[in-house]
Amino acid sequence: MAWTVRTEDGSLEFESLGEIERAYRNGLVAPEDEVRAPGSERWQRADSLPVLRRAAGRRTAGVQANLRLGVALSIALAVAALWLIANGMWLVGLVVAIG
Repeated sequence: MAWTVRTEDGSLEFESLGEIERAYRNGLVAPEDEVRAPGSERWQRADSLPVLRRAAGRRTAGVQANLRLGVALSIALAVAALWLIANGMWLVGLVVAIG
């Protein structure tokens, strides 16, 4: 049997609580969504489950780390593109800038 998550848009089924945890960290399952365990008739808010409450802290840290990495990579590529264009390699610089 599967775990069921009920959202405003409908319901989703997950094979395990671990899959729900990953979806919660990635923002696919919201704290106010309701979760039902296999074989149960009782719905619980997602943020009432201890596993998902712990995942919320990791979700924030993971998003911030990915954001920092994306910004750093963008800045590095922009600097490399400007350097290439300034040194006469405008075609390569343009390709890097587009990338």
